[in-house]
Amino acid sequence: MLNTSSYLTQFLCCPTCKSGLEANSDMSLCCSKCGASFPLTEGIVDFIPTYKGSRKFLQWAMERQFIVEIYEDFFRPAFTRFFSRSGVSYDKETAWLDSLLPRDIRYVLDLASGTGRYTEIANTIRSPELVFAIDMSLPMLRTAKRCNDERGVSNVIYLRADAHKLPFNKNTFDTILCFGAMHLFQNPALAINEFSKVLDSKGTFAALTAGSIQGNEKRMQVLSKLLSWRFFEKKWLSDHFAKVDLEMISYAQSSYVAMFAAQKR
Repeated sequence: MLNTSSYLTQFLCCPTCKSGLEANSDMSLCCSKCGASFPLTEGIVDFIPTYKGSRKFLQWAMERQFIVEIYEDFFRPAFTRFFSRSGVSYDKETAWLDSLLPRDIRYVLDLASGTGRYTEIANTIRSPELVFAIDMSLPMLRTAKRCNDERGVSNVIYLRADAHKLPFNKNTFDTILCFGAMHLFQNPALAINEFSKVLDSKGTFAALTAGSIQGNEKRMQVLSKLLSWRFFEKKWLSDHFAKVDLEMISYAQSSYVAMFAAQKR
């Protein structure tokens, strides 16, 4: 893990009361105001230590090690190919991000980072100074850390945290990535409000999620019930971005899969 003194005051805060954090002798973090403690386990700071796991099937599955082992090579690509009718692939996502992101990004938040595919992409197409990889699944984060350690990647900090209560100071990141997760958020409007606070002026938010198709309401209702996820309309996204000073700058949809980006005003 990177030296805590280099990022504690600059980046992190208590996700509940937004006060500053202090490092304990065991390298765990403690809120200077409310006293909440966040343990460090296997190089991962846990900001939701009381989280017992999700009851929703897809989130539950992504918290199981056997699913994590096949997630990037089979599970995630299969879902993307099926719902985009093979219109979206990792290569296309990478090319889109490469055309979208500024060349001089420094601080990246990989939101719902999974096993680290998009952390790797960000490091490949750009050279950010620091990436914060956060997810609710410890198996995902452990796998991401192991893979990055094996590759000698040292610019990533791993946090278990909730997208609805981000443990970051305001205006921290110039880039936020959120691929394959927004449709699973319990309250996406709250999450948008939360990550808009930690995105700096002129910063870019780029995402891939489930997109709504007009005329397919019944099919989407069935899929939503079966998969416990939401299909987003472009207008809904644009309207909620506008409420938090974000402007839609890119949008593309292939069947039920939407890729879009917004910029902080």
